[in-house]
Amino acid sequence: MAGLCKVILVGNLGRDPEKRYTQDGRPVTRFSLAATTRRRERDGEWADHTEWFGVTVFGRQAETIAERVAKGTRVYVEGRLESRQYETPNGGKGFALDVIANEVLVLDARQRDGELGGGELGEAAAPARGPQPQRHPAADDAADLEDLPF
Repeated sequence: MAGLCKVILVGNLGRDPEKRYTQDGRPVTRFSLAATTRRRERDGEWADHTEWFGVTVFGRQAETIAERVAKGTRVYVEGRLESRQYETPNGGKGFALDVIANEVLVLDARQRDGELGGGELGEAAAPARGPQPQRHPAADDAADLEDLPF
């Protein structure tokens, strides 16, 4: 039986997105996302707690996101978790848990409505009301990306 590894985040970009290309020319955009929650501390006072996530977007959506959002933009991210190991500058081993996004929606009205480059993203990115169609796995994203309106 197959497992499920799904993540949904709402937060603000911690820095401007970085767009690069894979060796075969496929666009990849990465950005950091800060998701802040409030919780009551032991002394009874409320305090903000921020978790940081690395988010990676592939394909056409990667190009669009790189052009239309900036540091501070509020976004909805849906995707899956993926772990990776890397070598640190001092030669040690590091571990990271990244979010591979299937969908990124801009929640800030000013970015959706054209301040950063057009209403086209806003129309596609505005959260829909009512039931949503079933999403395909990320492995099929190349075919799915051709059907996106932006």
